[in-house]
Amino acid sequence: MSIRLDENGDSHSAYIEKPMTLRVEGKEYTITFGHEAKCPAITICIVRGDSLLSKQIAACSPEDTFSRTVGRKISLARAIWHAFPREQRKAFWQAYWREREKRTGKKWVA
Repeated sequence: MSIRLDENGDSHSAYIEKPMTLRVEGKEYTITFGHEAKCPAITICIVRGDSLLSKQIAACSPEDTFSRTVGRKISLARAIWHAFPREQRKAFWQAYWREREKRTGKKWVA
């Protein structure tokens, strides 16, 4: 958890998750998610290999209820769409769901 000041000097919190390491087709990638619940609430996904590959966000409409799970899915989908061809994206999602299941103990469905 980190605290920062916005342009008005008001403090608010942003939550940065522990980075996730995935092995996809013999290569290692790191995914980091960050969440900020201030309106509009956002989730950012950063995908790194040997270097920064992609950084994308998912933003809530003011009428939406903020969900970290939904934000992760949308921001990761956008990030890997820009960084990988279709077959690699499929392998990336499979590796992501396996790692989420290890971390949470819950069966996730893609």
